[in-house]
Amino acid sequence: MPGLNWMKAFYILTGFVLTLLLGIFLGRRRAKANKEPSRENHSMSTPANLFDEREKELIRLIFENSSKSISTSIDDINLVLGLAGRPVDVQKKHRSDITISINKKFCYLTNGNRLLLKKSRTEVDKRTFEFYIEFDDYAMLGLPLDIRQP
Repeated sequence: MPGLNWMKAFYILTGFVLTLLLGIFLGRRRAKANKEPSRENHSMSTPANLFDEREKELIRLIFENSSKSISTSIDDINLVLGLAGRPVDVQKKHRSDITISINKKFCYLTNGNRLLLKKSRTEVDKRTFEFYIEFDDYAMLGLPLDIRQP
């Protein structure tokens, strides 16, 4: 049955090629989704509509603490993002994703390479970070200064 072996090889090769093409298609689609915001999609971009609500809430918290000369701990960030009861790996990944997203959007808005959310190592444990926002960077956003005074 030499014809049958040839057919098996043909089907296997066809399946391999289709799987490879599907992988390439999905990879390109995922790469486009992870790309920085395009200028044509956000031609009328303002901070009010570019950042989502959780990002705005995190920016407000960090700026409010920064205006009082207090750095924001990762525990405070976890509370705002609703990550307090989650595993440490999940917390770390989610914090990283949202801070990278905020900083990319800030670079897009300001046409620069400055970071909005800056971090420094804590004095107690050099392995962890605290976050802060400089007033000039926040002012560049044009968001309202609704800081609650104690």
